[in-house]
Amino acid sequence: MIARLTGYPHDWDLAMGTRPTEKHDPFGWAGATLEGKYRIDGVLGEGGFGVVYAAHHLGFDEPVAIKFLRLETLPLHKRDAFSKSFKAEGKILFRLSSASPSIVRAIDVGEAISPNGAWTPFLVLELLRGETLAEELARRSGGRAFAEALALLTPAARALDVAHGEGVAHRDVKPGNLILTEVQGQPSVKVLDFGVAKLMGDARSVAAAKTTEMGVRAFSSAYGAPEQWDRNLGATGPWTDVFALALVLVEVVTGRSALGSDNTAVQRANALDLNQRPTLRHFGVQTTDAVESVLQRGLAVDPRNRFQRAGELWDALEQAVANKSDLCLRPPKKAATTEEHHSPQRGSRARDTEVSRHAPGTVLLPVAHTPRPTPSDPGRKPAQGRSVRALVVTASVLSALGISFCAFVLRGSGESTAAVTADTGASPPGSGATARPSDPAIPGTQTPTVYARAWDASSRCYDHIGAENAIARKECQEALDLNPSDRELRRMILYNMCLVECHDGNFEAARAYCMRSLQSGENRTVRGALKMLSSGRCPSR
Repeated sequence: MIARLTGYPHDWDLAMGTRPTEKHDPFGWAGATLEGKYRIDGVLGEGGFGVVYAAHHLGFDEPVAIKFLRLETLPLHKRDAFSKSFKAEGKILFRLSSASPSIVRAIDVGEAISPNGAWTPFLVLELLRGETLAEELARRSGGRAFAEALALLTPAARALDVAHGEGVAHRDVKPGNLILTEVQGQPSVKVLDFGVAKLMGDARSVAAAKTTEMGVRAFSSAYGAPEQWDRNLGATGPWTDVFALALVLVEVVTGRSALGSDNTAVQRANALDLNQRPTLRHFGVQTTDAVESVLQRGLAVDPRNRFQRAGELWDALEQAVANKSDLCLRPPKKAATTEEHHSPQRGSRARDTEVSRHAPGTVLLPVAHTPRPTPSDPGRKPAQGRSVRALVVTASVLSALGISFCAFVLRGSGESTAAVTADTGASPPGSGATARPSDPAIPGTQTPTVYARAWDASSRCYDHIGAENAIARKECQEALDLNPSDRELRRMILYNMCLVECHDGNFEAARAYCMRSLQSGENRTVRGALKMLSSGRCPSR
C-alpha cells in the first residue's frame, strides 16, 4: 500500500506518520540543517520514544527519515554512557539492516543540540514508502486467511530471526513497528526501531534511580510478554519477541487484538493467565491441533517453554500446516460468543494504553536484574516444510495480484469450497478430532494429531529432564510410541531421551539414544553431546 504526498516542498512518501508539518515540532528542527548534510523539512510522526522528521541528505540528494530520541529526564552526568551505548546500538542496527532487507536501513547515528536547546541523540534511517501494519489493521474490516497472514509476516519473522542469531532482541514487536512497503517491486514488511526499546528502558531506569532502587522496563502494553509484566519470570530476550510476534499473527488472522481491552490491568491478566492462552482457537478460529500446539508454545507464559527465536516459531508454523486447505482457515464472521475471561471487551482492537506521561502507549514497570531463561536446545527446531513455504510465498504473490489464494488452490486441487469449509469446521475448537490423512504433496507430513501429540509429549519430556526424570522418561517414551514420521521431530525426541538417560547416570543408554538421533539427521548439538558422554560428562539441558 503506497501513498504519495505532493507539494511540501517536494513529493514525499507517507512513512511512519503523516505529511511533514510545522504544527507541532517539539525540538524545533523543522527548517534547520543537521551536521551540514541533512536538511530537515518537518515532522513525520511522534511517539513515546521520540520524534521522526522528514529530511533530505544533501550529499546523496535523497530523502531520509531522522529519529530524535526524547531524553529530557536523563541526568547530565549519564549522557556520555548513554551516548556510547546508543552509538553501539546504531552500529548493530547498521549491521543487521545490511544482513536483512526486511530491517529498516540505518544510515547514520549521532547526537546534537536542537534549536530549542534539547540534547537529542538521533538515528538517520531510510525513508519508507507505505504505512504501518497498525494503520492497515485499523482501516481493514475483519481478518485474513492463515496463508495470507503467514505470507504477510514472514519477512518480519525472518528479519527478527537474523537479529536473534546475533543475540539481539527487539523487545517492542508490534504492528506499529512493522511497515508495509515494497522491496525490489514486491510487497513486503520491514521492522522498525531495533534496540530503541532497550536503550530507552535503560535510560529511564537511570532517570528513575532517584526515587526507586529498581529500574524500569518499557514496552507496549497490548503486546507485552509475561516476563515484561512480571520480572519473576526472568529476563527479556529473543523469546520476548517470539511472544509478541505470535500475538501479531493472531491479530492479523482474527482482526482483533489478542490481549484485548484498552485496560493495562486486563492486558496483564490475559498475558499471564496460565489456563487460557490468546491463540486462534481462543478467538473461535477452527485451527488444526498442530497449529494450535505451535501457538500454545509460542504464547507460553514461562519463557523457558517458548520458542527461543522467531525462526523456530515460524519454521514450526510452516511445518504445522498439514495440507493446502489448512492455509485457508479464516476467523469466524462475527466475534466468538464466549465471554472473555478477564474483560467484556474481548476481540476489540486495543490500543497501547497510555500509562506514563513520558511515553504514550508504553508501559514502565519496575524491574530487578534477573537471569536469562535457559534456552531450548537448538536441536529442537522442527523441519522446514519447503512445500508449505512455497505455498506461503505463492499466497503472497497472488495477494499482490489481487487473486484469492484459497480460490486458486481449491480450483487447482479440484476441491469445492464447501468441502473445505466442512473439513476445517468439522470438529469444534479443542476437540482434537482432526484425523486427516497425510497430504502427498507435502513430504514428511503426517496426521496432524500424531505430530502435535508427539511434539507436546517431547516438549513435556524436555521440561522435566533433570528435575523429574521419571516423568520425563514417561513423556519421551509416549512421544516415541507415537512413531511420528517427521525426521526432525524424531531426532528431537531421541535426543531428549539421551538427556533423560544421562541425568539418570545411564551413559551407555544415553549414547545409544544419541546415535539413534543422528540416524534421523546430522546435528552439531547431538555430536557435541556424544563427545561429552565419551568423557563421562552429561550434556547440559
